This record gives sequence, structure tokens and C-alpha cells, in this order.
Amino acid sequence: MSAPKTLFPNFKEAYCAAHRCKPENFDHQVFWKSVYRRALPLTVVIWVVERRMFQPDLEVIRALGAASTAVELQSVMGEFDNRCMVERSIRRAMFRMRVSGARLTPLFTDLLPLIEPPAPAPVDFPPKRSPQDIAAREGPENRDARENTGVVVRRLKRFHADVVGGRPLPEALAELGVDLDEARALLGQHRSGRPDLGWLHDHLEERGQLDWLRAENARLAKQAAEMSAKLSAARGGG
Repeated sequence: MSAPKTLFPNFKEAYCAAHRCKPENFDHQVFWKSVYRRALPLTVVIWVVERRMFQPDLEVIRALGAASTAVELQSVMGEFDNRCMVERSIRRAMFRMRVSGARLTPLFTDLLPLIEPPAPAPVDFPPKRSPQDIAAREGPENRDARENTGVVVRRLKRFHADVVGGRPLPEALAELGVDLDEARALLGQHRSGRPDLGWLHDHLEERGQLDWLRAENARLAKQAAEMSAKLSAARGGG
């Protein structure tokens, strides 16, 4: 009689067992197996210089590793696909310096036979409550906080639609009623479970880095011009 097959609680543990991978190396090993092959040379360079640019890819790999069912896999990949559809970064969209869904998915679906099916959750029917009971138990602070969160999220989604639709960022920020730093902070607070807001947060972060690099380049160019002028004046005076 053959020995029973070992089952694992999630895809990370199954992957590590199947590929003899140390758990601490899981994220990086899967990343390098699933990046676009044609973008591999540039990806290596960016990985060395600015590794945090690949944080979205590592996040999706960690989410896949924690999954334990095909439905959870599809949910994580669905969010990843949506993010890629609205991705406007030259690095990720044009040069494909990111993981490929076509390469990433099979790494996990092939492991489905090694995953232990989760135990069905016990059905616990709560006691039926009238609207009056619900209103009495819910304090005004909780209701106000939930309503305020809903308003903020709706405004941020409108802001996302404006930016993706090509509206100039200053106009979109004016419509939202905040500056760039405040917009990034709001998007960071409300990005959980909302791929569109998460993408916009990262997009604005990258834009801020690019603006800083441009300003620094202009400062250095001005400094170099001033030094050159001083040297020319010194030579002329000598």
C-alpha cells in the first residue's frame, strides 16, 4: 500500500516542498521564475539599483503563497490583472519589467493536488434583529466614521477616474480638494482591498520620485553652469 500523500495548508509551503526552496527564499525565487524573459536584463539592473520598484510583484507573490484554494488564486490574479490593465508606468507597461501572469499562474495551479482542502466553516446563524435593535446598538460615532469613509472612497475613485481618463493632475487634485502629498496619504489609508486606489497611490509615488529627480538634475545643472562661469571669469581675469 502506497504511503499517503503529504498535503500542505497553503501554496507557499507546497511550493517550498516541491521545489526544495527555503521559505525565506520563496518570494525571490518565484519572482525570477515569473518575470518576462525579454525584460530580464533590464529587470536585473533595476533590481540591483532600486529593488522597491518591484514591491507590487512581491506583494502578489506573497498573497498567492498564502492562498489555499483555486478561488483564492483566481481572486489574487484577478486583482493583479486589473492593476496591470491600468498600469501606465513606462517601466512596467512598456518594457514589461514585472512578473508575467502567464508564467506566474502555472507555478501555483500545478500545486493544487498538494493543498489540503480547508475545513468547512461552521454555520452560525445570528439572532434576528430589528432595524431598531441595530440602530440602538450602533453608536453615532461608528455610523459617522463609516459614512465618512464611504464618502472619501467615492471621492478617491472619482479622482482615479479623472487621472486615468487623462485629466491634468493639478485639475484632478483641485477637484479632490487636496494637494499631492495629502492625496497620496489618503490613497495609502484606503488602498486595502482596492487595486485601483493602490495603483494610483504607487503611480503618484513614482511621479513624485521622478519630479524630485528632475528638480535635482536642474539644480546640479545650474550649479555646474555657475561653476563653469566662475572658472571662465577666473581665466579671463588672469
